[in-house]
Amino acid sequence: MKPISYLDKRPLIFEGKDKLLFNGTEHNTHILHFKDKDVDPADVSEHALGVMHNVMSAFLFARLNEIGIPTHFILQQNRREQLVHALEMVPVVFQVRNYADADFATLYGIDPHTPLNAPVIEHLSKMTPPEQGNPLMSRDHLVHLGVMTEEERTEAEALARRLNDILIGFFLGAGFYLYDVKFEFGRRYNFLLDDTEIVLGDEVSLRTCRVHSIDKNATDRHNLSQTTAAFCQDIMQKLGCFSFAEREDMDNATAEIVPLSMDKER
Repeated sequence: MKPISYLDKRPLIFEGKDKLLFNGTEHNTHILHFKDKDVDPADVSEHALGVMHNVMSAFLFARLNEIGIPTHFILQQNRREQLVHALEMVPVVFQVRNYADADFATLYGIDPHTPLNAPVIEHLSKMTPPEQGNPLMSRDHLVHLGVMTEEERTEAEALARRLNDILIGFFLGAGFYLYDVKFEFGRRYNFLLDDTEIVLGDEVSLRTCRVHSIDKNATDRHNLSQTTAAFCQDIMQKLGCFSFAEREDMDNATAEIVPLSMDKER
């Protein structure tokens, strides 16, 4: 069964591999639409993945807002969309590692899955073509290439560490260790301070967080590439993202947006 598609005539600002970004109805707001990625057309159950990431991200952003973390999140509009503050995004991913994955272990000569003594922050550039990946950037690269000011870099790293600590607690309560997590930040104008501030943008979901079970007997405990709908639902249920009724309703979440610009290309 092919997922339902419909045209969207809203002005499309940007299309990424995971999301669409539209102009919001309010001043300085955007609509963030979550797409399904790498889905087998024959597997209808997987067409709810974008919905699940939206629900999980909205749930976590709402919790972060409640405890005073500055984020772009305003509200979840529907199954696939969020209303967010417009940001000037910083073209850098802040990856926080709590454990050594296979690549990290090989690079630094330690055993895979080793808990790190302290969280390690890496800066991954988003300024290169997609086919070149996200190369590492040093702190000097960030500042001297004009990507961020020293104050912004310090603020973003402090926020990344605090967010990592909070998410470790969230996932540990659900029975999972947070292996590593990726954050993206942006600048938002603060009218009270008459200046810009660094806030958390993009999403916080299983697209940006890698977790593994605290149960040593769990199947595929160290399989960090698990992104199936069933795996997402299990974690979301344990986090308390939705009720059982809402979980069952995910089976009907197969609507897919086709931006008008994309339809013309077909």
